Amino acid sequence: MEAYAENTCMHSPNTTRAARHVSCLGVVVWHIMGSLVLLVLAAEAIGPETGAIVRRLQSRSDHDDHRDKDDYHDDLDHQARVHGNTFPFYLIGPVGMFAFVSVGITSTLLYWCCFIRASADKFLPRHAVVPDDLKGRWKHKHLDFAGACGTCLAFTFCGPCAHADLWYRVGWLHLVASLPSQDYTTGGCAGWPWFVACGGATFLSDAMGCFFPCFLALLTGGVPDSQTGNMGEIVPMRRLFGLPRSGCDTFCNDCCCWCWCPCLQGTVEYRQVMDVLNRGPVQVAPPIGPGASVMVVGQPVGVQGAPQAKVGV
Repeated sequence: MEAYAENTCMHSPNTTRAARHVSCLGVVVWHIMGSLVLLVLAAEAIGPETGAIVRRLQSRSDHDDHRDKDDYHDDLDHQARVHGNTFPFYLIGPVGMFAFVSVGITSTLLYWCCFIRASADKFLPRHAVVPDDLKGRWKHKHLDFAGACGTCLAFTFCGPCAHADLWYRVGWLHLVASLPSQDYTTGGCAGWPWFVACGGATFLSDAMGCFFPCFLALLTGGVPDSQTGNMGEIVPMRRLFGLPRSGCDTFCNDCCCWCWCPCLQGTVEYRQVMDVLNRGPVQVAPPIGPGASVMVVGQPVGVQGAPQAKVGV
């Protein structure tokens, strides 16, 4: 309780709101710079001088390869003289890309410092008990994001960081890592599985493309044809919070939510998890399995007509 109270004091509502806005501002600047870099590269590729160079380089043959390269550099020098300066235009792309990556790394570290490192011990443990008033329904609707604008912006402009944050809070990363919690909740790099999840979310979104919402729908509702919907150790959101599931219909509905309004769907799920964590220490139910002990309450009940065991004298 003392550790949780201390953690709550460290993250007052005003401090958390300001930090989330600063982080989202950095991510917005990151995207703007990336867009500017792409515009500059496109302008260089389709410009009046360089457009001819690109077309000529595309149609060159093997025997005049070196000649076209020399013509390319000569045309770049001519372009610099026409514009009245000698600035090396071929450096605009690499410099812009370096700035784009630098701002992205800075924003990712800022997100970790503000929301992950100081509260790395705040996640749902295995067999967590969800309060009854949070079961059976989504507490927050998709359009009810007035009190969580920062979270919605994070899912909009920094999807990998926000998805990794959700997976960390719901406890999926800890189940996959299978490590003692003290190994990644304390120390100078507390919450380091979040970095791994950021890279994984980025890779999956790029590799899967338009199928990435289907993967997110599996995490929300589970496997459609499965009775429990579990994916190994991962318990989907709907089963964790006792939400109704109806096979493929639920899967298609979750796919549409993640495809058309991913920022709103992510905000709904994130707020549902945080409502459990913000109530204090999460209770854990005892596991029920073959090796678990069963407590029998009351006296044995005899069944009429059942054979009675003989007791030897």
